[in-house]
Amino acid sequence: MISNIITYSTTLAFALYPKLLIEGKSEDVTISFKTVFMFAVPMIAGVLAAPSLYLSILGSKYTDAWSVLVILAVDALVITASTLYGSVLYGFERIDEEAKISFRELFKSRMFISFSLPYVHSAITIPLTYFVLTLYTRNDAVMSAFSVAAINSVARFAMFLILYLMVRGMVKVVIPWKNIAKYVFASAVMGCLLYWLRTSLLRSETIRVHQILGVTALAGVFYLALLMVIDEHARMLARSAWLEIKARFRAV
Repeated sequence: MISNIITYSTTLAFALYPKLLIEGKSEDVTISFKTVFMFAVPMIAGVLAAPSLYLSILGSKYTDAWSVLVILAVDALVITASTLYGSVLYGFERIDEEAKISFRELFKSRMFISFSLPYVHSAITIPLTYFVLTLYTRNDAVMSAFSVAAINSVARFAMFLILYLMVRGMVKVVIPWKNIAKYVFASAVMGCLLYWLRTSLLRSETIRVHQILGVTALAGVFYLALLMVIDEHARMLARSAWLEIKARFRAV
């Protein structure tokens, strides 16, 4: 699934949960939000700017389902945020530190509620999906896929709100809105560039995969270059990465 690539950005915060267990600093949460959304936002912008371009990788017959990919891209953003908030909840929840936990205490804990959310999500989406597919969209493949994606996304967003409220009751999470606004701005400019490249250079119906990867790489380089100019955290990450690369080569 193309939209699943967006959620891969959460791997950049793989150390958040163990760090919260050891140190319990909310500053680590803010840094993780910066790093993850620095890469998640431009990927979403790319999908929104040229959804049919990326669907053409699967085949020209899939380009009609561009609206489904847009829904899935927004859903991927919710999954990304949910993963981060889940790490925060598990990192600050202390009920599992005890050697023995009564079922009553476990049942009342936020961790139990968090683990129950996927089941609640399924309990909502499965009946609704069956109802919609059997009564309304059974003869329309694109509309069926769109309906399933929409139902799934709305239910997932509802589960995210529950998770957000639980985390908010545990710890004050400082969201780096200023940095995220910079990511959105740079991504919007990059999206305009990608749309122009799509309409100007890739007009033919038959588009090669290497052409898609080429314009994507060009748009990505533009995004990173623009972000280096306007965002200090991006410059800091670039310096850290460069120093790490130099240290590795010296070790060899």
